[in-house]
Amino acid sequence: MSAGRYFSEAERLKFALGRSVSPINQELIIKLLSSSIYDRHLRTIRRQLELQAIKLVNHFNQYFPETTLTTIPKGGYSVWTQLESDRDMALFYKTCERFGVSFTLGHPFSFTNTYYHNFRTVFSSHLTPETFEAIEKIGNWMKN
Repeated sequence: MSAGRYFSEAERLKFALGRSVSPINQELIIKLLSSSIYDRHLRTIRRQLELQAIKLVNHFNQYFPETTLTTIPKGGYSVWTQLESDRDMALFYKTCERFGVSFTLGHPFSFTNTYYHNFRTVFSSHLTPETFEAIEKIGNWMKN
């Protein structure tokens, strides 16, 4: 807006109208948050995320070596997996790439090497049959 000599008045008016937030959007959010629809939506999403986390953890537990530790989180969008301490992690990640799976390295989450043999897997996006098949292949590769 080029208000010229009316800039101060235009600026005050814009501020009074809520700056860049639309009053209609504000009203919509108020109605959504004060209804049971939002709570129901959150319960549904939380349950879907929980089921995906359980399925992912079960898959790791089933196909990765018994020395692998994967836990179901109490919240969040990812699971952490710890591999045995003698695992060549560079080879592990290279093999994962070959099978089309990317895990987040664990060691950047610490100033020490505490999580060098850990990796993070995000389960908030849709997990496809191809993802689970790749996890099976990686697990079978690790066991050989």
